[in-house]
Amino acid sequence: MSLNKVNKSSDFIINQVSRLYPTYWSCVTITFILIYLFPCYIVLEKISAINYIANMSMFQFYLRRPDLDDSYWTMIIEMIFYLSILFLFHFKLLKYLNTLGIFLSLATVIVTNFWYDNVLIKDLVTGIPLFQFIPLFFAGTVFYKIYTSRNKLFQNYCIIIFALFVSYYSSSMQVVPDILLISINI
Repeated sequence: MSLNKVNKSSDFIINQVSRLYPTYWSCVTITFILIYLFPCYIVLEKISAINYIANMSMFQFYLRRPDLDDSYWTMIIEMIFYLSILFLFHFKLLKYLNTLGIFLSLATVIVTNFWYDNVLIKDLVTGIPLFQFIPLFFAGTVFYKIYTSRNKLFQNYCIIIFALFVSYYSSSMQVVPDILLISINI
């Protein structure tokens, strides 16, 4: 995590923005130009200045704009993850990452398998697209811990197995928000 190299939340934001946005903006711009030049391969409703600007923000999901390219649906999940990590960092809660990860991973299974019919729960899950992927992102943070430090290897490997197991059971419902379904043309 780039958090190991920063002392302030603002440094983390600057690092993430300077790392992610320039490449993403290039990709969105190239995609927009190609869609404009070769519209026969894509849905024409995606071609608009508003959609282009919304996609440049990486928050087109919350702006209710379609992704210019089907793969861009993942960007909101990544951004929510970084905002969550920023929150934990800012409030000095990163030391509880394993506990939070286990709790949220179990919550993912319970919600997606037992309570998903509840309207409030369904709105929460569809409103936060990261929700169904929490076990995988949690596993990713543990993989990073293993990569950077050889401490507690057995515990970390057990957590990864747990996260992957939980991910399998939380994915049985495949809770994909409707707007993502529209943007990826399913």
